[in-house]
Amino acid sequence: MSNLIVNTRDQQFVIFEQLDIENLLQSKRFKDFTKDDLLMIMNEAEKLAVNVIAPTLKEGDQVGAKFQNGKVTAPECFREPFKKFCEGGWLNPMEPPEVGGPGIPFSVGLSVLELFGAANFAFCMYPGLTHGAAGLIHSFGTEEQKNTIYCPEIYIQYMQIN
Repeated sequence: MSNLIVNTRDQQFVIFEQLDIENLLQSKRFKDFTKDDLLMIMNEAEKLAVNVIAPTLKEGDQVGAKFQNGKVTAPECFREPFKKFCEGGWLNPMEPPEVGGPGIPFSVGLSVLELFGAANFAFCMYPGLTHGAAGLIHSFGTEEQKNTIYCPEIYIQYMQIN
């Protein structure tokens, strides 16, 4: 797939040729991943970025977030893309399975985040800040809070994007 937001060939060159990530895939932590798996993940991220997130750029900037009656709402055009983002497991792609993520290598995760950020950085702030809040809960929250932070339904409810 070719796009106008990120040169994915450059990403692949860095990850597979310069960083030799296939060597990393031999480690215990990443043994369940293959090069084809990582390419598929990057390809699916590109599709989501180009076809779903990027089209929200103009309207999202024009409308912006609103604060009324003590409630913050995201632009309407973010609602469906955010649900797809959550359903696709993009909230925490680098987190290990113990906390609900697939645990992809950080370098691949950063290439995915580059695609999403290039498509619409404002959109990416919603899941990004929410993931940061989840990290705080994971480190300092109660057990009840920790048991709910990596549930996409909680993210969607928290973001008031139902």
